[in-house]
Amino acid sequence: MKDNDLGLYLGSERGSSMETVAKFKPDVEVLSDVEMLARRCVGLFVADAQKTIAQKEVFYLAISGGNTPRPFFNLLGQLPEAISLPWDHIHLFWVDERYVPSDSEASNYKLAADTFLKKVTYPNKTYTGSKPSTAISNRRRWLTRRLSALFSTCRKTNCRNST
Repeated sequence: MKDNDLGLYLGSERGSSMETVAKFKPDVEVLSDVEMLARRCVGLFVADAQKTIAQKEVFYLAISGGNTPRPFFNLLGQLPEAISLPWDHIHLFWVDERYVPSDSEASNYKLAADTFLKKVTYPNKTYTGSKPSTAISNRRRWLTRRLSALFSTCRKTNCRNST
């Protein structure tokens, strides 16, 4: 895998081949509580986002929902270092296998919107599908076209200035 391939990793210092990735030894950190874990995650996220944006002018983040990322999301909407990120260079992807309307209490998008998206300057570069009222098959086609266009541009420009 080349450094400019689209298979991006958090902490992308892992190397340039699958063999290198397989030999990667993770740093294990033990933190005292959920708050400390969330703060550490925000610190890593901010550092990686800043570094990647400086190099490629864009940062891609795939996020989940539920209770596990909630403390992290809350801090993204509270800590100055997270709020001040250049959010117009960040693309968010939801990794939710469920179809849940974005205004539902069960929606991962609603969780992100309520905890941090409404608190940062974020220009809706999210890849969740089209409007909730759209039929599933149409949503799939719409998202496939949108992602294909995004990553087609990325391959041509090394991910610079893609929107």
